[in-house]
Amino acid sequence: MESIKVVIISEDTSIRVNLKKKLADRDIQIVGYADFKDESRLKIDGLFPDVVIVGVKVPIDPEVFSFVESMKFQSKGCAAVVATDDVTVDLVNYAARFGIRQVLPLDMKDNEFYSRVVQVNEYEKVIQAQLNIQKRVRSKVIAFFGCKGGTGKSVMATNLAVALSKRGSNVILLDMDLRFGDQNILLDLEPKDTIVELAQDPEGISIERVNSFSIMHSSGVVLLAAPKSPEYAEYIKPEHVTKVIRSVRPYYEYVIVDLGTNFSDETIAALQECDEIMIVNNPDILSLKAAKSAVDEAYSNYDSVDASTRQSVESAQNTIDMEKYSQETDTSSKTQLESLRKQLQECTITCQADGIVTAVNVSAGSVNTPGATIVTVENNHSMIMTASVKETDILKLQEGMKAVVTADALDDQEIPGEVIKVVRVYNGASAAASAGDSGNGNTQTESAASASGYSVQIRLGESALLSGMSAKAKITITDKENILSVPYDLVQENEDGSNYVLCAEENKDGSYTAVKRTVVTGDEVNYYTEIKSGDIEEGDLLIMDFSVSEGDVFQGELLDGKSDEM
Repeated sequence: MESIKVVIISEDTSIRVNLKKKLADRDIQIVGYADFKDESRLKIDGLFPDVVIVGVKVPIDPEVFSFVESMKFQSKGCAAVVATDDVTVDLVNYAARFGIRQVLPLDMKDNEFYSRVVQVNEYEKVIQAQLNIQKRVRSKVIAFFGCKGGTGKSVMATNLAVALSKRGSNVILLDMDLRFGDQNILLDLEPKDTIVELAQDPEGISIERVNSFSIMHSSGVVLLAAPKSPEYAEYIKPEHVTKVIRSVRPYYEYVIVDLGTNFSDETIAALQECDEIMIVNNPDILSLKAAKSAVDEAYSNYDSVDASTRQSVESAQNTIDMEKYSQETDTSSKTQLESLRKQLQECTITCQADGIVTAVNVSAGSVNTPGATIVTVENNHSMIMTASVKETDILKLQEGMKAVVTADALDDQEIPGEVIKVVRVYNGASAAASAGDSGNGNTQTESAASASGYSVQIRLGESALLSGMSAKAKITITDKENILSVPYDLVQENEDGSNYVLCAEENKDGSYTAVKRTVVTGDEVNYYTEIKSGDIEEGDLLIMDFSVSEGDVFQGELLDGKSDEM
């Protein structure tokens, strides 16, 4: 299972330590910490978290919720969770207004806290898949180039970046005028770091590092500044320029590149990555002549690269032709080839069982001894899958339970299976999948999650799975039919400990009133909770908006679901 990336936002050190302890040694990667300051916004975005946990103590400053709302986590495919010391129904309802998925108590047990974070992440993925929200965007790279200074090139680049940002676009401005860049002055910014510090960073150039060395303008434009002094330009190489543009391109709608006034190697590297090139000139004869010279030089550079590429291809082809000629005329090679051909004719390759070839252990021209393994053939008619199980579920599983297995490699094709062994002894080391004896027709494959901890073995039906492939299994614990169910997060708790859901009753004027319906819950399966009894029945209108409370009157657009059967 791919680890969940988490960012912890809190100004309380004790809360940070507590949350880190709860999530330690699990399938969770804490990628960073932040506070509620404006400069933290860029840092958080640059880490691309799956879940953001906001750790605060009551009473909670309203500015905290405003900060979360301004980050627009849901539009970035990220779930927001609040962890606090006093959880109330009013707080949960209030937090939902700002896009917060869950409010969890800080004193919750570590295992339960971890499970709730995993559930929130999985629930968010389902929602984002339905909304088709992606973390990456299709971008456009626009370069501004001038043949001489004083043309207004940098001003045009700045104004375009700011205008696009104010229209709601995600924009980064790269100041690639490495000797005389002044975008920080035009934007009235004082960056701590520049592209020089980024190029020298030991962690290399990535979207996370670019954002760390950048600064955000009040308009929303992100600026990667040019070197502070012309002499620092020598630290920037063409490969640095290429990596910067390629790193930011998948994450920004517009990449604006402000270039210098000469065809340096760094400028050419940037131009090769651009979709559009704006040549800015003054309306005079000298400027137009300079522009024409620049275009001619660009064409000349293109022709030079093209000729060099053609020469390399021709040289490689000549090498291949010479090698062929050498083989045809070399008597020794012909003798060896004839000997190998005779050995091949006399060779017999046998396999103990039918199956799929998963490995070839020889190469053309290899000489093998009798009994050597030429290829590896795995019997896929009877596969055994080893799957890890959460400690909260291991006691529910029994041998003979039915399972359905899916794998990304098979486009989520459903493979029937049966639990043949339940291992309730904790194994802290990862259990590697291995191929079984081809004589008995069994082959093992590994689940998508790590095989550490508690596990089960599932015998699979015939499929195209290969040993070592990742897969996921759904095991049917109970087989119930015609069970009334609702989404689990719609079930709320009264002060007396009883449970209820909010339903909508239609009024005569076409509006709806929110009313409580008492329920008794049962099993939870696939984000749904079984309703064993209560005041709800199939077809009742459920209220999915957590900002609605009992007695509220609203219109029908808030009704997104009905009670249904499992």
